[in-house]
Amino acid sequence: MLREHKEWMWEQLENMPVIDTHEHLMGSNEKRERYPDFFAEYLRDYLHYDLLLAGMSAGELQFLMGEGHVLSEKWELFEKYWRFCRHTGYGSMIESSIRILYGIDGIRKETIGEINAAVMKDYETDLYEKVLRQICHVETALTDNSDLESDRRYFRCSYNLDYLIFPLDISEFRRAEDELGRTISSFSQWLEAVDRTIERAATAGAPCFKVSAAYRRPLRFERTDFSGAEKEFGEMLLFRKYSDWLPAKPLNAGMRFSNYVMHHILAALQERDIPVQFHTGQLSGTFGTTADSNPEYLADLLREYPSLKFDLFHMGYPYSKQLISLCKTYPNAYFDFCWGYVLSPDTAEQALKEGLTTIPLNKIFGFGGDQLSAGSLCGHMHMAKKTITKVFAELIEEEVMDRQEAKWAAKRILYDNPGELYRLF
Repeated sequence: MLREHKEWMWEQLENMPVIDTHEHLMGSNEKRERYPDFFAEYLRDYLHYDLLLAGMSAGELQFLMGEGHVLSEKWELFEKYWRFCRHTGYGSMIESSIRILYGIDGIRKETIGEINAAVMKDYETDLYEKVLRQICHVETALTDNSDLESDRRYFRCSYNLDYLIFPLDISEFRRAEDELGRTISSFSQWLEAVDRTIERAATAGAPCFKVSAAYRRPLRFERTDFSGAEKEFGEMLLFRKYSDWLPAKPLNAGMRFSNYVMHHILAALQERDIPVQFHTGQLSGTFGTTADSNPEYLADLLREYPSLKFDLFHMGYPYSKQLISLCKTYPNAYFDFCWGYVLSPDTAEQALKEGLTTIPLNKIFGFGGDQLSAGSLCGHMHMAKKTITKVFAELIEEEVMDRQEAKWAAKRILYDNPGELYRLF
């Protein structure tokens, strides 16, 4: 019966509407960047990290992603490493995308020319309509692009606040000044810029705000007094004074400053009843410190801001059990599978089944593509639906739920749950 349950469940999912909780897509089809070939377009979505992990040098990757090189020469380089990465989640996603979009089975020497021609042709089409609506049935995607004028037919902006929490360089400092409309000369004025940013984004319709500070600092945000934060901000101001001399030098924002701003933001969002999205777990790229983004570090914030909804990203991988435990403990914590099905397909399957049988299913968000290239979304969605099909078929077979309950639950995690939290309907 398991096979029949899988076939039935797949049919239910094929045209089911989806709220995509996390993308990095440009705000409209017209704003999409044009890349020189298939390699430059598709490798930017995570697969290039696997190539580096497999031994490709930075110089080789630059050649592969660059302009002015013969496609056949790029293939010869790519093929050396592709065999090692083809069956990772990232490799499977790209190959599935090519098959779904263009009907081409496999990325091989014999097919690379046809694939490249098809990818180039898609720059002349409305790829968002084709991918988001017609293939993936995404009704709305929350995109982390800071573009509050993103095309509302497809997107709502999840406004990223990292540059205010932990500014890296003078360009981010100046961005805060642009928001305020004047030179910032005190910590109070920085907080005013934070408030102004939240006000502007919320008024423009941002349904949530994004924090991916784990790429900049550990996720443990302790309580800090104003004077300590102000002192560290003063040190940044000294650099601001000489920024024209050293424009590329890091600002070295202090932890007390960053902690204070984080708490200021969360208090403001709680007062406004606007959810916050947090990157947790694995950091994309190489040589990152994943231990700094353990979702357990957020427990103090979950307690301190009990009315604020926390959408916790990426299954918390490799801390997925810890994230399930947080969601089992705190009513304001939500488990989000964005990036998950390609980051670690096996973990996604295990976490989905454990999550569905451990925490209330209205706390689970079933899909977020987390892609830069729209085409890659096809493969990720396909992998997600395969996993969801398998898990729910097993739950039906094990008599945890019947078929109609499974269909209802699948629609809850893919559509209703995120749609309700973000007030999208």
